[in-house]
Amino acid sequence: MKSFGSQKFILCLSRLGLQQQRKIASRHIKFKCPKPHVAGERSFIEVLQGKSGFDPKTQTKMIKNLVKHGFTKEQIEKSLR
Repeated sequence: MKSFGSQKFILCLSRLGLQQQRKIASRHIKFKCPKPHVAGERSFIEVLQGKSGFDPKTQTKMIKNLVKHGFTKEQIEKSLR
């Protein structure tokens, strides 16, 4: 998978149907997941703004987090294009 930055990942989350929550003086944006989540897990995903590229380890964590929220790798890869 190609590397991606925060703008591309934010676009990916929007394409997957996640809703951006109101931002209050922070570099992080929270996205609320429309699908039901497991009890004890966060119902949102945080993204750090202003990154031109995330390192491979961080990218893997971000993708695994989306998979936990019920999305398939194919859906994620398609929305990252």
